[in-house]
Amino acid sequence: SLLVGTSFRWLRLFDARARDEQLACHAHQKAVYGVVFDSFDPHRLLTFSDASDTPTGLVKGWDLRRLAHGSPLFTLSAADATSSGRT
Repeated sequence: SLLVGTSFRWLRLFDARARDEQLACHAHQKAVYGVVFDSFDPHRLLTFSDASDTPTGLVKGWDLRRLAHGSPLFTLSAADATSSGRT
């Protein structure tokens, strides 16, 4: 399988053998700039995008098994990290 973050705000999961799209999810309000998988859990991943209301960026955590629902496990902004004392 191949997971792609697009400039059209989507995450798209493709089956490389069948050459078709298995799943699509509207992930962010702006382009998806990065996708990285959890090295300890192959079902979990993070995506990065600019936030609509702030130029600092937005990170969302996802579980591939729930990607069809279109709701992330969590969402973090730079303001969230700053308010908790982590920068």
